[in-house]
Amino acid sequence: MSLYKRGATWHYDFTIDGIRHRGSTGFKLKKDADAFADAHRRALILGIASPDQIPTVGEVADKWFASRIAQNKTATTVAQRIKILFRHLDPNLPVDQVSHAVIEDAILSRRREPIRQGAKKNPRPPAPATVNRDMIDTTLRPILAYAEEMEHPIRRIKWGKLRLAQPPGLMPILSDDVRARWRAALPEWHRPLFDFFERYGPRLKEAFFHPDCLNVEAAEVYLLNTKNGRNHALILLEEDVPDLAARKARAVAAGLDTIWFRDDGGRLTPIHWRAFQSASKQALRAAGIKGVRPVHDLRHHAATTLARDSGSLRLVQQLLNHQNIASAARYSQVTKDDLRSAMRHAHGTTAAQTTETYSKFKEVSRGGTVT
Repeated sequence: MSLYKRGATWHYDFTIDGIRHRGSTGFKLKKDADAFADAHRRALILGIASPDQIPTVGEVADKWFASRIAQNKTATTVAQRIKILFRHLDPNLPVDQVSHAVIEDAILSRRREPIRQGAKKNPRPPAPATVNRDMIDTTLRPILAYAEEMEHPIRRIKWGKLRLAQPPGLMPILSDDVRARWRAALPEWHRPLFDFFERYGPRLKEAFFHPDCLNVEAAEVYLLNTKNGRNHALILLEEDVPDLAARKARAVAAGLDTIWFRDDGGRLTPIHWRAFQSASKQALRAAGIKGVRPVHDLRHHAATTLARDSGSLRLVQQLLNHQNIASAARYSQVTKDDLRSAMRHAHGTTAAQTTETYSKFKEVSRGGTVT
């Protein structure tokens, strides 16, 4: 029997009756690894554990993907992340040998793997959020949970200790001035799309729905096969329906597969989602607006506007089509003015009283007197 070190963890490799057994001991000290490997070898010889009873993490991943992911819109993304995972974690490792130490080594390896951004740009290390998604959130954690559901033995993992610390995401509040300058810098034919994103906050591709998905009578848009795999009815304001209905009628007459188009003297050209994304980036640059994402921050704006006006995260969850309310909470935020307003309401003061008191404070601070 042989032991070898991979990273900080000892691995075993031995053969019993012509069958090769290899994997991680989960230990960083050689004496602990020796004891584990000896016990594991004896158990295999006595038939307490057999290779047929304990699948590899790669085998479990294949079954999990086929049963839970393959039918979803995210399948391609998850498949890519599984490839990344198994560049840093041995897919032949028995699922019961995936330990805290093994995962820690894999995460460290992923952190050191540079991300290339093109021939002209230097590679950079992945961000903590990227590592967490690649190695934990969308891959290993649900894979091991699936193994447990299938009644395979797995080790208890303290995921909170493994996750890399992420800086809080900045979700800028888009002021009236920023939105006005952004919209004005867009070509005229993109502005109705901007207004739709600003008010309803759909995901980029989901906004480019087929004309048949617009139900004028019900004032709804049916978004089919959305990111979370569900269909979603987007509720429209009545005042927006006439314009959208007119767009639908023109799109249907022209044989377009979207209601968003450019009108060149009566000739309608459909707008592609990439075209709007590109035009939005150019508009932000032209308007001198920095730190704003060309589409997604309009989704944040729609969520924040609804949350501030209604005070209900449930409504935000419904608008954005999120499966859980925690996701909706990330897309809504309050400003300092929101907090001040709520505090005034709680303490029975008014904005005028607060302004007057603050003015007196400034006067005193400059050496003046208060009458």
